[in-house]
Amino acid sequence: MSDEVKEPSWRNYDRNESIPVSLERRIFRPYIESRKDEALKKSVEDRTDFLGVLGERYILVESGEGLLIIDQHAAHERILYERLKEKMVIDSQNLLVPVELSFESERKELLTLKRERIEQLGFNFRFEGDKILLVAIPQLLPVESAAETLGEVIDELRLEGLEEPERVFDNLLATIACKSAIRTGDKLDIGQARELFEELRKRQLLVCPHGRPISMVIRQEDLDRYFSR
Repeated sequence: MSDEVKEPSWRNYDRNESIPVSLERRIFRPYIESRKDEALKKSVEDRTDFLGVLGERYILVESGEGLLIIDQHAAHERILYERLKEKMVIDSQNLLVPVELSFESERKELLTLKRERIEQLGFNFRFEGDKILLVAIPQLLPVESAAETLGEVIDELRLEGLEEPERVFDNLLATIACKSAIRTGDKLDIGQARELFEELRKRQLLVCPHGRPISMVIRQEDLDRYFSR
């Protein structure tokens, strides 16, 4: 007897149940396969029609391959990362109200030790007695994310001398890009979403700086098979 699991027909499918695992895999497997045969890349290169935004999270595009679904945060994160790498200089913005940093002793030591490197990344700070005040941050970084981002930058700088300098620098840029990118739940208007997609298509980017997927494709033939067409 074959071990193959038969797909349920639409007529026997209970709308109140979750999608069966075998069916879910069949629908979403095209994304996994596309990373091998570059169908996803082809879907970005092909003629596309921008459809809109779903749930303040995903950008929807019709392509020759089917329905292209783009994670807005991952896409923006990778685009910012590429821009930072191209520019190699991170512009700073001075804060009207300095942010007091609450770092443990080890981070404070690294903050002083790596000060020149940190300032190259757009951060600037000063000491006032026992206080450390952050007075400037990368221009693209939201103020509310500044202290957390600087903490992650310091942690990454611990690896200098242990990893290749280029790898450490790339990771630093990836951290800043991630904290600066639009988040899930940030509402994009149609113009912003379309602009984000157009730059993504122009650059032909498939993964974020941390290796997570930016987009997936649901092929039209899989939709047709699902609906028994």
